[in-house]
Amino acid sequence: MPDGRRQILGLVLPGELCDLDLFTVARTDHSIAAVRRLSVAEISRPDAQRLFEQCPNLAPALCWAAIIGAAVQREWTINIGQRNALERVAQLLCEIYVRQRDVPSGGGGSCDFLLTQGQMAEAMGLTQVHVNRVVQQLRLRCAVEIRNMRLEIPDFAQLAALASFNATYLHLGEPAMLVERARMLFLPDLDGRDRPIDGALSSAI
Repeated sequence: MPDGRRQILGLVLPGELCDLDLFTVARTDHSIAAVRRLSVAEISRPDAQRLFEQCPNLAPALCWAAIIGAAVQREWTINIGQRNALERVAQLLCEIYVRQRDVPSGGGGSCDFLLTQGQMAEAMGLTQVHVNRVVQQLRLRCAVEIRNMRLEIPDFAQLAALASFNATYLHLGEPAMLVERARMLFLPDLDGRDRPIDGALSSAI
């Protein structure tokens, strides 16, 4: 906003695609900022067009990022509209953990966490002071720790229950299946029995 306020609408984690809508619209209606040092790979619109023309079945795999992004956006809308501050922060921590590590079968674990408390506040419609208080509460209630750019969740089930977190909207495992099928399009020296045909890939997706 002109006065410097901003709302973080989503997070792009390492290895994820973003802004696929720019292949179809003239200009973006939002900005993207890095929270830490990073490397990016840019695909130009002409290169993307040629890629889609040569491998039409690759488009659904690449568009998966947009599908997941829309699902995450819906969950974030629920987060701000219906969850209280404690639930909002717990939901964010669960999502970031699961997007990197999947849902643990038991106990918990750790993952990278590069957001500052100020950025967390901008993502959840809270003040930085309020986020700090909530993080302290989560440390006491769930033993959650955020330090040195790492998130430690000893008991994921406990934190997920607090947030009413359900990972279904992230469609875990499905992108890997699409990536594997897309990879087959580029493998050399495959005969007709091994290389997937257009109809087979389309119907599976």
